[in-house]
Amino acid sequence: MEWKTLNFCSNSNPIPLESLAISDCPNITCLPLADEIARLAALRSLTITKCPNLISLGEVETTNNFHLILSNLSISDPSVLLMEPLRSIASFKNLRIEENDELLSFPNEAEQWFLKVRSSLYRLEFRRLKFVQSLPSSLESLSSLRKLYINDVPMLRALPNLPPSLQRLIIIGDCHPELEERYREDGGSDRHKIAHIPSIHINP
Repeated sequence: MEWKTLNFCSNSNPIPLESLAISDCPNITCLPLADEIARLAALRSLTITKCPNLISLGEVETTNNFHLILSNLSISDPSVLLMEPLRSIASFKNLRIEENDELLSFPNEAEQWFLKVRSSLYRLEFRRLKFVQSLPSSLESLSSLRKLYINDVPMLRALPNLPPSLQRLIIIGDCHPELEERYREDGGSDRHKIAHIPSIHINP
């Protein structure tokens, strides 16, 4: 599409959206969520993927009176997490980072962002990240994390320390041979680092 921004209807009525997905929009530069946050009280699921020129989620910063309350968030670019209103979000359950062919590692600001949601994030997925070589080290501090899925992250050679709360680890799809070797059940050199996880499935 050729849109550069997404405009919501211009009135003061609540916007009854529970789910919003913006994907494959290379020309879009602004998604004014922050401007409409008072009207988006029903929004629970948000997807923003493959929008490489997105630089803003609105100009009005969140206030103490209005916060975005999400259950599910899917993104391609971790820098989106540093834009308001996502920057101020403090609680949600499911995060998926996917479909990125440029990202090598996670910026320090994104690492710090994970610490803000450490007591609420339940499920985390990394999917189809072609060149990512490391995951955020702050994952170790996610005290509520129960499920971690890694799917098609072929350059990832090792996992960061994972939290004691983790109940399930799944690594599938295209993965680096060294990753598989390190964590294999029969004698992997780093298997002891994930031995506390009750359910482990590694199946490249």
